[in-house]
Amino acid sequence: MENSANDNKNIHVFAFCSELVKHGIFETVEVNFLMVGHTHEDIDALFSKVSARTINKDVLTLPTLMAEIWESEAMHPVPLLLEEVADHKSYVGGFLDKLEGHSQPIGFRFSMANNVPIYKFQAKVDGPWMPEGGHSHWKKRNGQFIFLEEEPRALPLPSTHPRLGEVSPFINNLITFLKDTYCKDETSEGYRKYSPVVSYWERVKANLTKIQPLQEEKLQSGFWPQTNHGTRFMTDAQYEDGLRVEQDEPGLDELERELQAENEMQLQPYVGPPSLRPKRAFVPLEDICEGKFVVLRPEDDFEAEVPRAVWLGRVMGAVVRDNNDEHHGQFQIEWWRRRHRKSTNATNKERYYSLLVGQKDWKKDLGYNTPHWINASAAIYSWKYRAKEGVPLITKLNPLAKAAINSHFEKLDANEGRE
Repeated sequence: MENSANDNKNIHVFAFCSELVKHGIFETVEVNFLMVGHTHEDIDALFSKVSARTINKDVLTLPTLMAEIWESEAMHPVPLLLEEVADHKSYVGGFLDKLEGHSQPIGFRFSMANNVPIYKFQAKVDGPWMPEGGHSHWKKRNGQFIFLEEEPRALPLPSTHPRLGEVSPFINNLITFLKDTYCKDETSEGYRKYSPVVSYWERVKANLTKIQPLQEEKLQSGFWPQTNHGTRFMTDAQYEDGLRVEQDEPGLDELERELQAENEMQLQPYVGPPSLRPKRAFVPLEDICEGKFVVLRPEDDFEAEVPRAVWLGRVMGAVVRDNNDEHHGQFQIEWWRRRHRKSTNATNKERYYSLLVGQKDWKKDLGYNTPHWINASAAIYSWKYRAKEGVPLITKLNPLAKAAINSHFEKLDANEGRE
């Protein structure tokens, strides 16, 4: 395509490509943009063939032009007459997020991932497709992407002829010229050749003046073709039925790959909605440092005695990354607990949900043996708390830690819903 933001390189064209994979019409759609100075390379090749075939011919009607286009190449390009226009821009307008950074990449690839239509971009011809997980430019509602289920409506037909007032006089002049020049003598060769042309344009003129706004906004021919190859968007229930795979906790090798991927991501350009610009991810091997506080998922060896939805502690040392060490992939921790405990009969999760809104203090828990070895894969989030000098070290949950805990609870709720 031409590298023009007005015509091609914009969010509405990207939305159409995204919908092609969402509806399962294609598994992948790849769009590449030409370099500056190479604006119409492919289509000009076809136009040159049509021009060479018609240069010395009188092509005076649309059916004649369509026939010449068909014969211009051995593969026979098929011309079509548009009888209706879909209002696709209004159709998707309220569902698309803003986009930034898309003027530089030269290629975009659209596909489905985890039941969401995503795109990746390519900064140069031999470059990788980035980012690894892709982005989606569709808006979210209540944390879920929202997609259109209906088809676009048709534009009222008169709006597809914005220059009708200029076209009609031109047709009148053409008809008058042909009649006066070739069609005065009904026995002449000119009359035989051009009288059908005059009749054609008189019918066109009559039809143009009869155009009325469409009473039915639905497209007569539909918009999306049918497909059955199975990669289309599914409802939540359909998608959840396909997710029944137990995932193991990541080991040290997986944590190393996470660290490498995060470092690589920081060097990548970003293309997507500003609100979705990726924040730096929590990477256990890099973010778990001595003196930081960490929120943990429960592990079997310390959760059985006192079941809790989350645990909190202070890091006593970095993650051991030596594969020859018996504690590789682990770090030491001292346990902390809530400073003000409630003596209520609230459920486990209800008590810990209160952490997200209560701003309760935590302090070192002397009731558990410390330090304790913990797998780094159990960490949800870590942060550094700066206490004032001379004040006992009592931490409050960082807002990002609360968000991480909330995400953990949502996963617990989702798992319970599947059981």
